[in-house]
Amino acid sequence: MNETSNLQVGFTYSIHGYQARWKDLNFGTPQPRIADRAKFKYRFHYLNVPVNYQHKFGSHEQFYLRGGIVNSVFIKEIQSSLLDRDGDIKVEKMETDDEYNTLVISGNIGFGYTRLISDKLRLDLGPHFQCNISQIIDTPVTGRLWHVGLGAALWYEQ
Repeated sequence: MNETSNLQVGFTYSIHGYQARWKDLNFGTPQPRIADRAKFKYRFHYLNVPVNYQHKFGSHEQFYLRGGIVNSVFIKEIQSSLLDRDGDIKVEKMETDDEYNTLVISGNIGFGYTRLISDKLRLDLGPHFQCNISQIIDTPVTGRLWHVGLGAALWYEQ
């Protein structure tokens, strides 16, 4: 491309997830050894291959605007159950065997600050937004993940 615009390809490992709020468990009659409230967390592990177009503004210290597609390969899901009985919280984790889609496509956009730190290395810092285009699982309830984050990347430039 040129000095202000480039195509970026890389590899990342990411963990996406969500959690439910604490829910009261009501069994009618109090049970001494059973939790009285519960909360669940879900974590999805992916290997990602982002392909981005980036445009830089400025000279050596620059700002950038970036957008592209992320191809994510599903690795595993870990579900955590948090069970609370009178302030004593017990955490149980397990890997699920749900049939998630192996490949998930997402779109992403971001902006931030970039600086050349050597002849071939560039450091990028800035916020980004990513949202699934394809579903993570084929069920009647649509399963799509999105996230907003602050990222740091080290790029090798040829």
